[in-house]
Amino acid sequence: MSKHTLAQKLHRQIKRFRPNIIVTGTSVRTDVEQLAWTAARAAGVPSLALVDGWVKIPDRFLQKKRRSTRPTRYGVVDSGIKRVLVRTCKAAPSDVDIVGHPHLEKISADVGLARLQRKRAASLKVAFFSTPAEDIEADHGIEAIQALLPHLAAHAPLELLIKPHPREALDPWRQWLALFRVQQDGNCINAALVADKPTFDILVTADAVIGLPTSVLVEAAFAGIPVMVVSPEWWPSRNVVIDRYLSERIASNAQSIPLKLSELFKCIRADAPIHRDGSVKNATDRAVKAIQRLSVRHR
Repeated sequence: MSKHTLAQKLHRQIKRFRPNIIVTGTSVRTDVEQLAWTAARAAGVPSLALVDGWVKIPDRFLQKKRRSTRPTRYGVVDSGIKRVLVRTCKAAPSDVDIVGHPHLEKISADVGLARLQRKRAASLKVAFFSTPAEDIEADHGIEAIQALLPHLAAHAPLELLIKPHPREALDPWRQWLALFRVQQDGNCINAALVADKPTFDILVTADAVIGLPTSVLVEAAFAGIPVMVVSPEWWPSRNVVIDRYLSERIASNAQSIPLKLSELFKCIRADAPIHRDGSVKNATDRAVKAIQRLSVRHR
């Protein structure tokens, strides 16, 4: 659908339903939300944009100089992102509400609750979440697995579930897995590619989660699952939330992997700490109150 067609459709829908407020997310490098904010402003309807992340904040607001392509107010996850939004996108501080992260609150609570019903298997189940550094490449995920395997073997027998990123090429993973099964000495690590398995189901059953820098690790940690991050020093973009909440769980080079794995497996045998802070505490309620305040203000 072209921008013009989408803009017309948005104008028609607003005119038809006459909403009190329009609430959007803030996708990276897309103008769908910008069109919604513009249509809302033209119709005299207030809009609230929820910035539900810690990275690529300027990329969520493409038209930086045009007020008409901005929302009426913003809802952000914490005070740090409020400062980033004000500094890089020139948002007025008075227009920004700190609401937390409703999705992270919901997913971590749901996973944590579901895990109460799980039954531990005879062997440990470790999930590995990969992600490409730039495009669709699987090389970095495979390199990380290769670096982990010799040290994982010390904690065998275990089941290794490998979940590539949806954008990631699968053929390299299939080829690697076939070669791994041929070369494996014994049957101490049972590796499987679970590209089609829902992330939620993996988190519910995993004893531990390892991965390249990806938001799934944050969800796992907040749900109380032992987590380890393989974040090479050369990784092109830093994940602010991982650096903030999981800094002690990061293996930044091959030399640090044995220690971080040892710490990970100690956490499996003990009760893993559950992260709770302003990002998830009453986040849904705070977001709803921000919506209600803006709606009342413009009646």
